[in-house]
Amino acid sequence: MSNSLSSAYVDNMSKILMPTLGQALLPLAAFTFDVSSEVKEQGDTVKVALMPDANTVVDLNDATAGDRESKATDITLTSIDVKLDKHPITAWSTTDEEIRLIASGAMNGIHADLIRLEANNIGNNICDQVTSLIINSNFNSPAHNVATVANFDADEVVDIETTLSDANWFTDGQNPTMVLNSAYYGNLKKDRAIQDISASGIPVIRTGIVDSVDRFPLIKYPNLGAQSESLAGFVAKKSAIGIAMRPSVPQGKSRMEAFTLIKEPQSGAVLSVRQWYDPNYGKFYTSVETIFGYAVARSTSLMRLTTA
Repeated sequence: MSNSLSSAYVDNMSKILMPTLGQALLPLAAFTFDVSSEVKEQGDTVKVALMPDANTVVDLNDATAGDRESKATDITLTSIDVKLDKHPITAWSTTDEEIRLIASGAMNGIHADLIRLEANNIGNNICDQVTSLIINSNFNSPAHNVATVANFDADEVVDIETTLSDANWFTDGQNPTMVLNSAYYGNLKKDRAIQDISASGIPVIRTGIVDSVDRFPLIKYPNLGAQSESLAGFVAKKSAIGIAMRPSVPQGKSRMEAFTLIKEPQSGAVLSVRQWYDPNYGKFYTSVETIFGYAVARSTSLMRLTTA
């Protein structure tokens, strides 16, 4: 996948980018990603395939027909159209003067910190855009009002699981993901039932992380709820939202020091990283960018957890 002009730079960039980018994009692992190698440009439309609904079980001994072929039901593969109309980019530069004044070892450390900062920056931007779809007009069934944050605990999570079990959300073998804002996630960490390792098996005091509760993989998303509507979190199956993403590929590399494509394994996101030098300004530039789009897929595949 890599197409670089400076393999050492690209390898270092990838190692620094991956952990931070993966953490920032973790909430999007709840949804369906399309990152195929098919070449698409900004403004193009991509069909994102969704998991089909479960088939109907019938009785082979039904008197109307006894052969398997007549009992077979065509699986309906559905897809949604997602337009690649977003092109987020974060770019920064260092001047010849800055390089001259700062020791090379210190500059390498600053550069690594900048890469982490901007990886988190673009990851948060992508997540904020996608989760802006999680509003009442797009997802209103099933719905669930959560307890006040002070009363949100493992028992509340079990109640949510029970509601979704009755709605057959766990029949496809893939557990839906629960995403919570910082306050609600934090209150789960305070729950004595979760803190007690002998009871829960979750070393939350040592790690500060609650990976799962009940049947839900659990993710904290600090910026959740920026779109208001009293959103404390959500539970989603992958078919709730479709995301299509393609890398931004340069037309030419005459001024470039490095170019590579980085695929973040947890979410599936693919980004372009490039660095180039402009002798007229005496600056080295670095950018991280992608082309993507998103759309509501199945409105009944996401439960909004609201406080009102």
